[in-house]
Amino acid sequence: MEDGSAGPANVPGAHPRGLHQVWPTTHQAKDDTTIDIIAIHGLETESPRTWEWRGKDGIVNWLTDENMLPAKVPTARIYTYNWNSRYFRDAPVQTLLGHSDSLLKSIDRGLGLLRRPLICIASCFGGLILAKAIQMSCEAENEHPYLRQYLVGVIFLATPFRGSDAAAQAQWQVFVGGIMGRQTSQELVEDLNREDKHLKELTQSFAETANRIHLGLYCFYETLPSEILKAVLMPGRLLELVQVIQSKTRKLLVTQNSACLDGVPRQGLEATHSGMNKFRGPADANFKHVAANVQQLALQACAILDQRNKEFPRVHFTMPVDRNEHFVGRNDMLTWLCERVPPAKGKDRCQRTAIHGLGGIGKTQLAVEAAYRTRDQDPECSIFWVSMVTANTFKTTYQDIGRKLQVPGINEDKADIKILVKGALADAAAGRWLLVLDNVDDCELLFGEERLCEWLPSSYRGSILITTRFEEICIKLGLARANILTVSELTNEEAAKMLTAQLRANHPCNPDDVMAICQLLTNLPLALNQAAFYLATTGVSAAKYLRYCQESDQRLVQLLGHDTDGQEGRSQEVSKAVTTTWLISFNHIARDRPLAAQLLSTVAWLVEKDVPIALFLQQGLDEIDLDRAVGTLRNYAFITLREDATSFDVHRLVQIVTRNWLREQSEESHWIGRVIGLLANGYPFPRFENREVWQRYLPHATRVAGYAADGFENVDCLVLLSHIAESSFFLGNYVETEKTYRKMIDGATRQLGAHHGATMMVMNNLATVLSCLGQYTEAEELERQVLAIRIEQLVENHPATLSGMKILTTVLSGQGDILEAIQLLRQTITPQHQVGGKDYLETLTSMQNLVLTWHGMGRATDAQHLLQLILDLQGQQLEADDPDTLLSMQSLALVFLEQRKYDEAEQLCRKTVDLLRQRPGADHPDTLASMVLLAQVTSKQGRSSEAMLIFRQTLDLMRQRLGPDHPVTLVTMHYFALAYANHSEYFEAEQLFRETLHLKRLRLGAVHKSTLNTQRHLARVLHKQGKLEDLESDL
Repeated sequence: MEDGSAGPANVPGAHPRGLHQVWPTTHQAKDDTTIDIIAIHGLETESPRTWEWRGKDGIVNWLTDENMLPAKVPTARIYTYNWNSRYFRDAPVQTLLGHSDSLLKSIDRGLGLLRRPLICIASCFGGLILAKAIQMSCEAENEHPYLRQYLVGVIFLATPFRGSDAAAQAQWQVFVGGIMGRQTSQELVEDLNREDKHLKELTQSFAETANRIHLGLYCFYETLPSEILKAVLMPGRLLELVQVIQSKTRKLLVTQNSACLDGVPRQGLEATHSGMNKFRGPADANFKHVAANVQQLALQACAILDQRNKEFPRVHFTMPVDRNEHFVGRNDMLTWLCERVPPAKGKDRCQRTAIHGLGGIGKTQLAVEAAYRTRDQDPECSIFWVSMVTANTFKTTYQDIGRKLQVPGINEDKADIKILVKGALADAAAGRWLLVLDNVDDCELLFGEERLCEWLPSSYRGSILITTRFEEICIKLGLARANILTVSELTNEEAAKMLTAQLRANHPCNPDDVMAICQLLTNLPLALNQAAFYLATTGVSAAKYLRYCQESDQRLVQLLGHDTDGQEGRSQEVSKAVTTTWLISFNHIARDRPLAAQLLSTVAWLVEKDVPIALFLQQGLDEIDLDRAVGTLRNYAFITLREDATSFDVHRLVQIVTRNWLREQSEESHWIGRVIGLLANGYPFPRFENREVWQRYLPHATRVAGYAADGFENVDCLVLLSHIAESSFFLGNYVETEKTYRKMIDGATRQLGAHHGATMMVMNNLATVLSCLGQYTEAEELERQVLAIRIEQLVENHPATLSGMKILTTVLSGQGDILEAIQLLRQTITPQHQVGGKDYLETLTSMQNLVLTWHGMGRATDAQHLLQLILDLQGQQLEADDPDTLLSMQSLALVFLEQRKYDEAEQLCRKTVDLLRQRPGADHPDTLASMVLLAQVTSKQGRSSEAMLIFRQTLDLMRQRLGPDHPVTLVTMHYFALAYANHSEYFEAEQLFRETLHLKRLRLGAVHKSTLNTQRHLARVLHKQGKLEDLESDL
């Protein structure tokens, strides 16, 4: 305690606080000592005064005078320990005993490197402080190990283990009063009385500890009474106490009963309490008694330590990294580990536990924290850490373990390190131990020529903890599944806490940016550590770092490629970058499992979720070989099998690093081509019947097509794009479909020619999509161009020509050219389409556009009959939720609406909407169209509130999905406004009609039939409101 308060440091000639070497003195050139002695003074005194006898012939200090203790133990280096005993005059006893911690730290700092026998001499209350320190050393081994390991004996000089022999109420009053005199602290006396039971327990516990570690003890007690002032005993005492001691002014402060421990050699000295630590000279009988016992302890020192080491092996703690103060989360995993890892958990065997997970997931940090917690739980357990990156690092570290265990022959040139260390750890003398094997990732090292698996020790006193990326290693080592911990990702909150914990409090970090970084880095601890290191060392904001990560895969890989070398407390392995860590695994896989490496190179270009395993079987692979390849990637935690085991997920950062790995090897184009070919052959053409299959393939095909944006020069790519476009169209994603078809036309024109049949087919499909998007003018122009070429190239009534004509009828109908559409549609009905069979059904289905015009021409009954015929045939040949069947149901509901058969229309609408919501979804254009029809029906039935709610919900979805000016959106707006008008809500109807009219004029033109229809209805609403001026000016 260097607090500058009154105490020994301010007493003239006093030694500084803490350890102070008094022999040999600094002017002596030779120091051949082999043992240490520490003398500790008591209460209300200091060194050197405690140890000095002052007489007329001068001062005698038995610790430093050459003819006294230095002569009796010539191999000893002697210290005093000076503590501020006066500072504790008014302090509670627990604070006084708390000085034991300072004693331990001083010994560790002063003697920690000597590692040799130690003897302590403790006077008075200093003995209690020392006893407490010894007990603490044995309880918290690795915190303050020196006394536990090297103290061989203690000389106690009048230590009051049991107070004084006065009445129970007076024993500490007598002791403290005898030492302090008129300065007696009543606070200390009262606290000693309160803590008397605790001190007795300390005494008992210390005696047991000393016996357990074979500590040599000698207790000396005073035989001459000390003078005590009556005044210090009178105030506040009970009458009985006054009667006992009123006539007694001399008393033994610490009697034989108080100063001696049961079963410990004891010796009385002819001295008062204050004279127990002072001797007149070499001939002083008291000195001879004390010195003889010190000599005896010095002679027995080696034997005591040998015996102790046999029964209590020296504890070792070899960790390559400090405890991570930023460690967050993982509480459940750490609890799991702490229940299994300590060697005491496996009573009859060597416990083996593994931490498995993706490289960078935090396995090493978990192992580090588990090791420290094991030490905290079991201070007697040695911890050995071994890196298994290479055979050399393993063998070198193993030899270091042998040296720490002082294995005979370990340093010889031809030493068999495996046999020696393995045997030493199996021996009982090694005590309990935990062996952590970090980065056990290379099967070849363990089970190949090196056979390092045979080096692993086995002892029921030991436990082995493994960290590995490759789960197969755990299985080969015989670990049960119950003993393998697979590390999961951090939660978003844990990841954000981990990242920000390493930054300054005022670092520019918006919480949303931090969370976005964490999610982009998949909450991977190693990547988060790299991000935190970059932020901390460069000072850039989280927003800027996030922008870097989002720029491109290459920029992200660049950031993930920076090591964090130089971070204090981190080993080289822990400081490796994510890319470096995974490249080691990639190379292992390429060397040992080529098929798994090919699989990794393939899935790197797919979407990370739900990769179908069946996709890879079409390559002609043996299913067992594929199982092994998938298993390899799963064991490295690069992929995660889904519950049904028919598909797997890939770690997104693994994909990014793999793609970069392939780029660096100039194999990017090769693998993109292979994956496109794989999907072109495995992706079925989208139909309603196989929708579950192609919907699973669609995201993967879309992703890989994006990597080949400039490479549409082969048939495989065109086939794949065709399937993507058809799938998108089926799902109602018309904008994406249009983009894909335009790319295909460019590629097909370059690859096959502008007039090739495949090119024409793509143009047909584009025209259909443009019609769905309401882009009728371009759709008509494109389809007429295609028909002109078809008619020139093909025979009359060729299916391709007829198909183009049907597409054109749809376009014309959308533009309002009904008569031309009808005329063209009649030409598509040919003699080849006979009554009955599938062709007949296709003919009738193709006539639906024609049928829908009949109800506007007074032929609703004819339309109804034809649609019911179509539905009957579809019910026989198609599934209930087939798109064609649903379209026919929707058409028939529309006819019922026009016929004012509202109940039949509502029933059919609701059935259609329910089926469409199940598949293809609530926001599919077909579903939205049926919802608009349902809203119209409910409006006609007078259920205004329900109709308005359906209209509003549907219109919102249409604006999001199709766009605010899509023709279908505009039609919906028109009907919504009309519903307002029919329910006399003219103001709302006017506002919506005006918005609809404005958008129709921009999109369809001022003279389009649909535009004029809306204009007429707006005029009626204005007339109903009497807004004649608005009517004239606006219309």
